[in-house]
Amino acid sequence: VIGYTSKLIQDQQAKTIADVVSNDAGVQAVQGYGNFAETYRIRGFKLDGDDMTMGGLAGVVPRQVMDTQMLERVEIFKGANSLLNGAASSGVGGMINLEPKRAEDLPTARVGVDYT
Repeated sequence: VIGYTSKLIQDQQAKTIADVVSNDAGVQAVQGYGNFAETYRIRGFKLDGDDMTMGGLAGVVPRQVMDTQMLERVEIFKGANSLLNGAASSGVGGMINLEPKRAEDLPTARVGVDYT
C-alpha cells in the first residue's frame, strides 16, 4: 500500500487525484468521459472512478474530477491488495482509496493564489 498525505498534496499544490497519483510510476491518469472525469491505469490495467473507494466504502466516489482539498490521504493498493477493502475492483492491477479529512476542533480557513 502506498499512501500520499495531505501534507504532500498541499506541498505539491495538487489539484486533482491525477496530480497526486503521478508520484507513482505504476499509475497513470487518463482523461476520459468528455474530459470532465479521470480514469486511471494501475500496472497497465484500467481503473474507473466506480472502482475507487472513499474511506473504504465502494460506490460513493463521483466520476467527476475531484478536488484534493477534502482529502487527508490517497492510498494506492496494487495487485491482490486491492481486495483488502472488500471491494471487488474490475481493475486487477489495483485500486485507489481516498480518505476524507475530518473536522478540526477550531474553524480553519485557507487561501491560495494560482497563476496558470
